[in-house]
Parts: sequence; structure tokens; C-alpha cells
Amino acid sequence: MSNEGVYIAYPEEALIGKTFAEVNPDEDEQHQISQRIRDGEAFFLYASQTDTKSDLIVSFTPLTIGETSTPLSSGILVNINHVMAESKKVINNIIIAGIIGLILSLVVVYIISGEILSSLQKSYYTRVIQRMCKVLKKKRLV
Repeated sequence: MSNEGVYIAYPEEALIGKTFAEVNPDEDEQHQISQRIRDGEAFFLYASQTDTKSDLIVSFTPLTIGETSTPLSSGILVNINHVMAESKKVINNIIIAGIIGLILSLVVVYIISGEILSSLQKSYYTRVIQRMCKVLKKKRLV
């Protein structure tokens, strides 16, 4: 954008030559964007795209070329929904991997504890303790 808020480059060629205030009068009035561009201010704001109602982060940065006292301004729009969609995919994958890991851990613990329990039941000391318990029960009952 020029220092006067005129689009000098934009993906939609129909906007080139128009001012920001002409294209986005509500946003310009609400955030004083044209004035801030004229002042050479670097700023960002949160906005909602008029057509799609998508949430946006809009960043403006002054660009000084040569010795001019009227810097151009570079504006970048970032669609938050697009950025968050990737994050949500990653989070979902992490949750699924965590659940699978938990299930596998439980299966391994179950198998190992079963092996330990069966070896304890077969051990010599277990049989000795069981015999001692039987003897003690008989003595109490008599």
C-alpha cells in the first residue's frame, strides 16, 4: 500500500488503485488503519473477514525505500482457521497415539503380571506357605 492507503499490489487486481478506506470502510473507521499507515506505524489487529467471517490476524509494516519520508506499508493477512486446522490435526494425532500407547502399556502390564503371578503359584515357597496355613487352620479348629 502507498502511504495514502492505496493498494499498489494485491492478489485481486480489481482492488489495485483503490484505497483501503474504499474497500474496507468499517474496519478503517474502527481501527483508523489509513491514518496509522500514513503515520508509518507498524501494527497488527484481529479482524473478521467480511465475506467468509473467518478470523484473521492482519499485520501492517512500514517499508521505507530510499530517502523518502512517506513509507509504503506491507499488509499481511493470516487466516487463523487455516493455521489452527493444522494444529488441531496434530493434537488429534497426539491424542490417538497416546490412547494406543496406553492400551499397549496396559496389555504388557497384564501379561507380565500374569507371568509373575503364575510363577509365584508354582514356586516351592508358595507351597510351603500354603501347607503352613492348612496346619494353622487345623490347630485353631481343634
